[in-house]
Amino acid sequence: MNIRKKWVTGNLLMKVIFCLLAGSILAFPGAALAGSVPGPMTQQDFGVGALQLAADFNSLAGRFDPPLVQVKRVLWGADGRYHVTWQNDFVEISAIELPEALPVSRVRVSSSQYPTPRNVRVGDTVEDVERAYGPPHMMRTIGDEQRLVYNREGGPNPYINSLVFFIDADGKITGIALFDATAE
Repeated sequence: MNIRKKWVTGNLLMKVIFCLLAGSILAFPGAALAGSVPGPMTQQDFGVGALQLAADFNSLAGRFDPPLVQVKRVLWGADGRYHVTWQNDFVEISAIELPEALPVSRVRVSSSQYPTPRNVRVGDTVEDVERAYGPPHMMRTIGDEQRLVYNREGGPNPYINSLVFFIDADGKITGIALFDATAE
């Protein structure tokens, strides 16, 4: 009887240990992944609202209220092309002037009506950004403003092909910007 009691007790103890270990893995699928980084940046992540990098500005121009106003047109860098910028109270868009189109190269929004493809918008928190995109590739502080930079390319210039969140002292998003490689 004593041997059988030890075997049952030992067997029961092993089952309890197994259940505890298995339960922590099986009962909470994804628990081991809870702190994991969301998927890598893709081309689809380079948008806010209906605004996408490389979209033709002419197809977007009439969608804004108040309307966008051209604020500058400058010859920029060695590409020999003009870069044109339009803005209103909530949006600033820059595009490269080409004969056949005006591909969008930069966007900055300061209104919650323009969410990112991962549903982060102006007014959300740093925690909301990191839950959707993971830790930033780079953080910069300029004055009172912090910038969280997410870069698809992972190259030496963090602003090429990047999504940037501007954060105030309270940890809230005040603006979202997109930068295309053609803008640099």
